[in-house]
Amino acid sequence: MKNYYVLIMFCGALWTSAFAQEKKSTIAVLNFVNSGGVDQNEISILTDRFNNYLVNTDVYTVLEREKMDAILKAQDFTMTDNCNSAECAIQIGQLLGVELMVAGKVGQFGQVYTIDIRIIDVTTGKIVRTKSENYEGKKEGLLDMIEALAYTVSGKTAPAKTTTKTLTDKNSSVSTRKTVDESGGVSAEKSEMPEWLSRSGLYGNIFVGVGVGESTDAQKAIIQAEENGREYIEEMIQTYIKNLTTSFIEEVGTIDDRNKIVVAKEYFEKIKESITNTVMKNSAAEDYWPPYTEKPQKFKLSAKKKSDTKFKFYAKVVLKKESLVDEFKKKVQSDIAKKRIKAVKASAEDALKALDKAIGKWEQSPN
Repeated sequence: MKNYYVLIMFCGALWTSAFAQEKKSTIAVLNFVNSGGVDQNEISILTDRFNNYLVNTDVYTVLEREKMDAILKAQDFTMTDNCNSAECAIQIGQLLGVELMVAGKVGQFGQVYTIDIRIIDVTTGKIVRTKSENYEGKKEGLLDMIEALAYTVSGKTAPAKTTTKTLTDKNSSVSTRKTVDESGGVSAEKSEMPEWLSRSGLYGNIFVGVGVGESTDAQKAIIQAEENGREYIEEMIQTYIKNLTTSFIEEVGTIDDRNKIVVAKEYFEKIKESITNTVMKNSAAEDYWPPYTEKPQKFKLSAKKKSDTKFKFYAKVVLKKESLVDEFKKKVQSDIAKKRIKAVKASAEDALKALDKAIGKWEQSPN
């Protein structure tokens, strides 16, 4: 009889283990955003293809596009084609009841296409994975690129078709793309685009925001590019302020632990604007493409007529991560001293220790 019970427990353990292994994170794909130069219908096709390829990876439980639209429609929510921020992704993810959301951007610069993919955790607001690629060639090749990206962000290798590899000169910010096809043929062509052009995000201790500006007036195009770059950084730092706030509330504890998420959300909304405004003053444009000079070159979007010739600039806006950490710490320390944080059960001394611990954890995490 004893052996019988042992056998039952062993089989139960195996079944539980198998069930745990089979459980996949739920994920949904937002409509990709057009960052310039690509037809909206083509972007819709790329979004659908990415969704299908994500299913093929067998890593996530992917919400069908039709079902996604039906759920949002039932809740009277209209999803626009420009929803790309972390906040928008989180809002939609909560309505859909999924754990992860995919946000993407597709654009064109000259003969080069750029694709940016982000996976966002709906619960924490953290960007858990990002991937950016440049592609030069016929537009149809974007379908292979989208497939490769779906597998890459899923942590898997794409099926053997056309693969791409970016080769970077260690002494240059200009990238070269090498394409290897099924027959083994190799072609390499140097792109004049700087590597940072499609790499917005947090790298080490630096936030990088890439913005684009377009106008018949060069100065207006540059200003617009800088503003767009700062907007991207602003979205990122608000996500990180939310992450820091949540981490702090978890460390400090609340009078009723069941209300941690509510307290964290309320406090985040309270401090978000003041910290963002202060931190953003430290952001600065570091580079431009094409290189900005007193007489910047004209970039022809179309040669059909003179009115199609405009100035188009990309701006690289940077912000040191320590600026955000310092301002967050200063603000929370002030609020602790003035007892402005509601429902916190720790003493001021313990709250300050919890603050340092939360910041330490956040800095050590793979942001």
